[in-house]
Amino acid sequence: MKKLFAVFVLALLPIFSFGQARILNFSIKAEVQTNASAVITEEITVNAEHNQIRRGICRDIPQSNLEIKIQSLSMDGVSHPYFTENKGKDLRIN
Repeated sequence: MKKLFAVFVLALLPIFSFGQARILNFSIKAEVQTNASAVITEEITVNAEHNQIRRGICRDIPQSNLEIKIQSLSMDGVSHPYFTENKGKDLRIN
């Protein structure tokens, strides 16, 4: 019985050993251009303990009649792939 319990505990250990991901810093810079457009820059610092970030960060932006163009997305200063999708009335950037 003790061996069965030990195997059960060892089987569950990976579930509990994953670290947490926490946002440590979030800053936004907004620049309004002379043509009435805006350039928004967001910087997010994340601590992912014991693991890499696998699913990424999702950003939901309420959509309106304005056109939203993503100029770039980077992680650790390197260009990073992303995709967008409509989620109800929001534009989700993954």
